[in-house]
Amino acid sequence: MSKIVMDSEGNAFYSRLEESQCKIIQTEKNYEEVILTYEKIPFAIDQGELLRVFLIQNQGKFQILLMGHHLVGDGKSLVLFMEGVLRRMAGELYPFEALQLLIKTTLPRSSRLPFATRLLTKKMSKIWSKNKVVFGFCDYYDLQAAYCKNDKVCCSTEVQLWHNKSRKAEFKSALRR
Repeated sequence: MSKIVMDSEGNAFYSRLEESQCKIIQTEKNYEEVILTYEKIPFAIDQGELLRVFLIQNQGKFQILLMGHHLVGDGKSLVLFMEGVLRRMAGELYPFEALQLLIKTTLPRSSRLPFATRLLTKKMSKIWSKNKVVFGFCDYYDLQAAYCKNDKVCCSTEVQLWHNKSRKAEFKSALRR
């Protein structure tokens, strides 16, 4: 696992940790209660907490609920991660796949951002460079608090495994306000 580190110029990057800060929490609450409890608690990204895993067991069901910061990946990435976890739980060997970063040298030559996006990015970069705007960890925590102050906000991807032997899984995604 890794944590987010910022240098003195405001550049952010991942730094490898010796020990994972991923929390694995066992509970008997249903997943909706877990989400309502944890959705407003910011991830301690500066300490390496980018993902929370909940093992929920109630009414004969075993559920795994992931709550992850977007820095871990998007919804599809989390579903692929869960697919690997479920395959390993079912006894399958799941091969390691190296991460392929999308950077200028690995993108096809013909790929290009839309004109409006390039224009906006260039404009915002100039403004931020001129004003020396640096978004730090304190800003992250303040933004999280302000965003969650008035309303419930939840984005989750849920994977349920009802029977280990049948290898049946259900994927659900939800965004609530």
